[in-house]
Amino acid sequence: MKLRQNVVMILLLTVLLSIITVGLATTNNSNKVDEPEIVEDAIPETFMKSVNNADKVPADVLKVITDYMDDYFLSLYTLELQDTTKYFINEVDGQISDCAIKLIVESRKMYDFDFTMSDASYVLNITDCVNLDGKYIISFLEDDSFSFKFLNGIKSETYDVENTITIEKSNDEYKIADYDKVQGYYMMFEENKNTAPMSDLYDFYFDRLKKTFDDENYKKSIALNTPYVAEKTCNVKYDRDAASKYADTYYHVRNENYYDFDDEGGNCQNFASQTLLAGGMIMDPDGNCQWYYNNHLDYVPSWVHVSSFAEYAKDNEGKGLVCDSYCSNIYYAEPGDLIQVGIGTVSHTTIVSKIVDGHILLNSNSIDMKDFPLEAYTYPVRRLIKILGSNS
Repeated sequence: MKLRQNVVMILLLTVLLSIITVGLATTNNSNKVDEPEIVEDAIPETFMKSVNNADKVPADVLKVITDYMDDYFLSLYTLELQDTTKYFINEVDGQISDCAIKLIVESRKMYDFDFTMSDASYVLNITDCVNLDGKYIISFLEDDSFSFKFLNGIKSETYDVENTITIEKSNDEYKIADYDKVQGYYMMFEENKNTAPMSDLYDFYFDRLKKTFDDENYKKSIALNTPYVAEKTCNVKYDRDAASKYADTYYHVRNENYYDFDDEGGNCQNFASQTLLAGGMIMDPDGNCQWYYNNHLDYVPSWVHVSSFAEYAKDNEGKGLVCDSYCSNIYYAEPGDLIQVGIGTVSHTTIVSKIVDGHILLNSNSIDMKDFPLEAYTYPVRRLIKILGSNS
């Protein structure tokens, strides 16, 4: 009998201890703060948003293009270079692609802010496809959208980048036989492929970008601590808000009141001149230095040509535009100012659209761009034309 009582007591104690243990565990869990689950940024399976007129191109040929584009975008998205040489038949063409994309990736890694992306996409607009006995020559316009993490939600957009690609079979597999992309980072290598080995060209361009980076990094610190002081005066104030509004309206569409010079060397300086006029700057049809546009048959080179405008901005005195044409510090830029860029010398004019946390964003025509960061350009030559106003 006594043994039975002991067994019962042991069972009761066991049950009681179990209840106490469960209660303590429940209490501890109720007081525990859930730690956030760490989730790494998801990388899209494809960056392709759409392909317009895709039916013009056989599906297996189109796949070569989109696979190549996805690896190109993935390189920019993560700043980890993907191998694009595998898409090319010719070794040199593959090296051009590899070096061109590597130049973008490595130049962006120089900065001390996060140049990777939170979102990116491309749209391909097929304009032509010719089949020459199994050799496909395809033309398309490329529209891109980039959300750089350091810009906190501002989208940088490019439109109508011209691409011409030739695809044919090599060992029963479609590959790229020739590629022509009208965009600075690619043209830098394509146009000089016969002058030096690709590795030498890459080193040359990267060294120049590194010097530009070091110079601008130093000048940025100066601009943060020393205000810009204009040395010239004028009697007509530049309306930067009106100029910026115009640049945000016509970065991709064209103002019908002006001729479109896209097919005659580019519309970038024409767009910039229109923006200055919208900001209240006065046309200058008199004297040795002139800047005006009446119609397609009556205008001066300074209105439409990058280098001619730079000469006008430098040499003009008295009536017309007043500016600091060789402002030594690009970080004195404000919305409505012009920044000219190029490889050996300036060849393209952009308009400052915004300044965001010290980052200069640009709008332009030919290529059409909106809010594109200056730091994202691979052009080593960059020059600020600081607009002060004009004289009537």
